[in-house]
Amino acid sequence: MLSYAFAPVRAAALRRNHPDMERPFRVRGFALLSPLAFAIATLVVLWTDWPTLRWLLPMLLGLSTIMLALRFTRDERVTLHHDQRHAGWIFVYFTGRSVPATVSPFGGQHLLSTASADLATILFAVVIHEWADRCHLPSPARHDSNTP
Repeated sequence: MLSYAFAPVRAAALRRNHPDMERPFRVRGFALLSPLAFAIATLVVLWTDWPTLRWLLPMLLGLSTIMLALRFTRDERVTLHHDQRHAGWIFVYFTGRSVPATVSPFGGQHLLSTASADLATILFAVVIHEWADRCHLPSPARHDSNTP
């Protein structure tokens, strides 16, 4: 489900990087549908239960860290500042997902009602989506100084 959560974020970045790219169709209201889809996917992750998230989120955070470290060793153009700026939202998303799950009624400590946990998750998802949309990687044509 987390891969489904990332799809609207990546689609928003593609739209921002390549607004004139030819597409087989256009989605009306994408500016509203993209954060909504991200929030719904994030809710589904919450509803999977805290016992599942307790091992899944740290594993994903660890794998993301390993992938980032491998990028540093294989590509001299990649810097911590560069990747932190463009992918930092992913680490905050994985880490932040555990807070509502820990206190939710979905296998957590039941400190929040279902409605409160859902609302906190939706607000978190909308903020993360906005952050991710704003810190996308620039397109290669605009980013690469060697481009003619």
